[in-house]
Amino acid sequence: MPHQPDYSDSDDESIHEELETGVLLGLPDGAVTSKTDLFDPAVSRMGGLPTFLPSTSVPSPDISHCKSCREPMELLIQVWCPFEQSPMDRLLYVWGCSRAGCQRKDGSVRAYRSVKFNARFAAKLERQKQKTKEKEEAKRRAAEEEAKKKASAAPASSTVKPNPFSLSSAASGPSNPSFSSPFGSGNLFAAPSAPPPSSKKVDEEEDDDSDDDEPPATEEEINELAEALESTTIDGQSAAKSSANAATWATAPSFKPLYLSSVSEYLVPEAKPKQLIKNVKVSDGLDDLDAGSGGGRGGAGGKWKTETYEKGASTDEIFSRFSKRVVNEGKQCLRYELSGVPLPYHNDSVYKKLFAPTPSTAYNVTRPSQHATTGRTYDRSWIPKCPTCGSPRTFEAQLMPNLITVLRRAEDDAKRVKQSDVERRNELARVLLKQNPGGGGGASGTAAGSDAHKTGMEWGTCMVFSCLGDCRVAEGGSNEQVGDCWREEFVLIQWE
Repeated sequence: MPHQPDYSDSDDESIHEELETGVLLGLPDGAVTSKTDLFDPAVSRMGGLPTFLPSTSVPSPDISHCKSCREPMELLIQVWCPFEQSPMDRLLYVWGCSRAGCQRKDGSVRAYRSVKFNARFAAKLERQKQKTKEKEEAKRRAAEEEAKKKASAAPASSTVKPNPFSLSSAASGPSNPSFSSPFGSGNLFAAPSAPPPSSKKVDEEEDDDSDDDEPPATEEEINELAEALESTTIDGQSAAKSSANAATWATAPSFKPLYLSSVSEYLVPEAKPKQLIKNVKVSDGLDDLDAGSGGGRGGAGGKWKTETYEKGASTDEIFSRFSKRVVNEGKQCLRYELSGVPLPYHNDSVYKKLFAPTPSTAYNVTRPSQHATTGRTYDRSWIPKCPTCGSPRTFEAQLMPNLITVLRRAEDDAKRVKQSDVERRNELARVLLKQNPGGGGGASGTAAGSDAHKTGMEWGTCMVFSCLGDCRVAEGGSNEQVGDCWREEFVLIQWE
């Protein structure tokens, strides 16, 4: 009977547990059919028309134009992603051109960041900071009070040990006959020391996560907010200053809108057989998984803190890493990890720039002038800085190949629903007759023309790098803070 690897080593049981990374995965979650959700900028989505934050003006449609063909592009994704503990409402938009002639050209995928100062939330943050400060002060006072009581309860000469055999000790000893130890130095009849001050109230306040003392919004306020959102979105901006822009946005090309839900990423390492031979390393599968998810949790340790790749990795090996990471959740259309590490699609010029060779202390024997390399490490130092405030840009999100599939499928489903009975009969007739472009039929000529203008996106992944300072500085070199602004961010594309 052949020997079977032993996976029952109790020391390695933790290797079978799922490891949570710092990445949020965006998954499709059905069509957006609610009008309220369509108008709500806080509802993340794929496809559809963009929804804007309440503002005094509508952004120019030029921000969504392809830099290659100068035509408007479809919205690929809109994400509600305010920074933690920031008073700014924040949205990330990514547009992509689906025309065949624009693929692999600069400017065919563009990303914009929209921010707006939220005065109400800023006031809430200030209240939270004040409460946190008060809790810390209460803890400090309680600790000082406890230290004082302990000091007062301590004996005056704690360094002098009493002699248990002295007459004075025996005379002052306990008279309780049950206390038979002659060596005990404690006085059982003395008043017990005061217990430490109770910190229950402080602990209860610390566990209270409700930092908002505002009363819940009334139904009237909710309706007013919905009307305000509708008046500042592309379907109802007659009162806005840029009515022409609003009309243009309303006629922009678009995919069917789909909800975008988010889940945490979990990785399942491969089982590790018990090591039977000394000094023989058995791979546990973790090295084949992308180790750069920004300090993952769940016991992953240092293996998840930095992204490195082996020297001389071929295209298949890089793509293999990509596939092994993605297969844990095949439906993912977006990977979001602010200040994390992007997941490279394959070995191309973008990968080689983004993951620079790591110098080694060893020298090349045949060519002493050249340093050897031990692998590649993520390096964003060459990413252009924010042109408005000069802050460095950091990785924020990347679009995944499944997004193209999901948007195409939703568009095809919508076309089939809208197709009339006559169109369905004609399509069926063309299939049955097997018409071809040389047949001379009018329908076949139309089909040939549609094939010639076939559209489709060909990227493997699109990585978005945004301003780390999340600036809202006025353009033109001024340091003035504006209430709301639009800023284009940097996109790296790895093509198929």
